[in-house]
Amino acid sequence: MRTHIRKICLNLFSKIIVFPIGFLCVSTASANLLNLPETPLFLEGNKTALVQLVVERDNKLFFEAYPTYEDINGDGELDIRYKPDEIDYYGYFESGFCYTHTGSYFQATSLATDKKCLVNTQSWSGDFLNYITMTRMDVMLRALYGGKRVIDTATQTVLRRAFVPWENHTWGIEYHSEAVDGFLIEDYSPLDQPLTDKRHHLATNNFIGKGDVPYLRVRQNASGHIWDWVDKERTQGDGDAD
Repeated sequence: MRTHIRKICLNLFSKIIVFPIGFLCVSTASANLLNLPETPLFLEGNKTALVQLVVERDNKLFFEAYPTYEDINGDGELDIRYKPDEIDYYGYFESGFCYTHTGSYFQATSLATDKKCLVNTQSWSGDFLNYITMTRMDVMLRALYGGKRVIDTATQTVLRRAFVPWENHTWGIEYHSEAVDGFLIEDYSPLDQPLTDKRHHLATNNFIGKGDVPYLRVRQNASGHIWDWVDKERTQGDGDAD
C-alpha cells in the first residue's frame, strides 16, 4: 500500500517587515517522530539562558523621573512636591548620603540623617538630588547596569545624567516655605529659606555653550513661578542663575 505524505506549509510574516519572509514546510510523517522536551533546554547541562531586552526609546524617557503630575506613592493624590518622609527617590545619588559640588561634579562627603544633611550644611541630600535631577532614562540605566559612566577607572567612577534636549525638556521645581512645601529646604540643600514673598527656583537642563553637559541651575529669592522660567519656547532655564 502506498502511503501518501501530506505536507503542511505555514506562511511566516514578520511583525516588523510587512512582506512575507519565507515559508516553513514540514511533513506530518516527520513531525510525528520528533521527541520534543517538556522543559527548557537551558535547564539541562551547562547551557546559559540568553535574555534580550527590547526597551522603547522615545521622547518620554527623557522626561523627569518624578513629575509633579503623577501619583508616585499610589495614595490617590498627585505628588506635586518633594515628600522625603513618604517616598524614597531612586537614582544615581544614594538617599542616605550628602553630596558636595566640587565645581565639576557632586561627590559624596558624609552620611545623611533621615536623608537630611544636618552636619554639613553646605551639602545636598542625595535623595533630594534624585528628585530634582533624574530622568526616566537615568532610573532605567541605574537599574540595568549602574548608570552612564563617563569616567570609569580603578580609582574613580563618574556618572553623568542622560542627555536631555534643551528645547521643551527642561523642568524644575520651586520652593516657597515649609508651610507651603512641607519641608525645610536647608535640611536638604545649602539654600536658606527664601525671603518674604520670594521663591527658590531649581531647574534641570543641558546647558547650551558648555558641551550640552547637564546642569542643575538655581535662582534664589526669585519673583514669579518656576513655569515663567522653564515653560517657554526657547531657551528654557536660561538667564542668570547659579
